[in-house]
Amino acid sequence: TFLSSILMIIFWQNILHIQASSTSVSESSSSPYTSIGSLDKYGNSIQIRNARLSSLKHGTPIIAAISTGSSGGSSVEADKIIVCSLEPPRFKQLGRVSSTTEMVDFLTPLPDDEKNCRIVAMVASGLQADRRFIVSSLRRYSMRVWERFDVVPNCDRMALACSQVFLAFMGYDVQDEAGDGVKEVMQSNDEKDRFQMSRPFGISALFLGLSRKGKKIVAEIKSVEPSGVILESVAARAMGKESEQANKLLKQRWKRGMSAQQVQDMCVAVLEEI
Repeated sequence: TFLSSILMIIFWQNILHIQASSTSVSESSSSPYTSIGSLDKYGNSIQIRNARLSSLKHGTPIIAAISTGSSGGSSVEADKIIVCSLEPPRFKQLGRVSSTTEMVDFLTPLPDDEKNCRIVAMVASGLQADRRFIVSSLRRYSMRVWERFDVVPNCDRMALACSQVFLAFMGYDVQDEAGDGVKEVMQSNDEKDRFQMSRPFGISALFLGLSRKGKKIVAEIKSVEPSGVILESVAARAMGKESEQANKLLKQRWKRGMSAQQVQDMCVAVLEEI
């Protein structure tokens, strides 16, 4: 009948309205999540981009720079690394005398003398929970390297180890490569319990290295991005908020032969400008 036909039309209209509403709700509820394999229109990983933005937006501005000036009458010619931040403690100098502060995490034991000097420390900007996890993992890895080879790992090796941890969310397996007998950074006795991450780490890290080469203690700084990419050694590097502008200024102002005080003054000036 005519009345039943009208009721049937209204019924199906209500069904279609409910389906459309449920679809929009599910789309809106799932929109914040992005799968690991998702790429933007330029072919870049969306999750890695978000991790980098997290380290930039939530990271404290930090600068690390090398001083190659006079060592002040020391018997050993030594570079120094100045770490500067606007938050306390504002300054940290890595050289012959070193101690742990909140700003610098030492990954290797401090040497007793200059003859066997090899120091590796890390400064990170971004999510602090991720920083603490990475520091704890790298310290355990450093101990395993020392127990097997009786040598403290250098800055290059620790930066590579950090890169491997950063790549864990992509399913990267270091066991597929030819190794030197030291197990992967995130060691696991059971292959089923192998460490995995569902997201990238939201930090950028600077690895600060001091090692003796001949009669001189040489400093180096390596940067590791959330994507696991290790940048080439630099003399001065900034992380955190406004780090892109800070790195441009550091390239213009840093000069070889600057004393520790000159480097510190330069870092302060750059932080105040940005």
